[in-house]
Amino acid sequence: MVGGLMSDGETTVIAEIEAPFGQNIQLLDVQSDQASVRLMRLRIREGSRFTVFDLDPATAKSWGEALIGWATKENTGVE
Repeated sequence: MVGGLMSDGETTVIAEIEAPFGQNIQLLDVQSDQASVRLMRLRIREGSRFTVFDLDPATAKSWGEALIGWATKENTGVE
């Protein structure tokens, strides 16, 4: 679904992370019942506020690579 969250289908928790400053981050695999659409849902909870992103596989891969690059640079000084 473009412009909104996909709500139909099966959702499986991939990971749950407690981040600094009280954020709870969930990564969920979302498989649609209506189409062969598979997305990763990123849900960030800060107190009573939620931020939700639905990512296609290509976007999730790009985002993941950027995160790994940043974390590697920050932790080791290697670019």
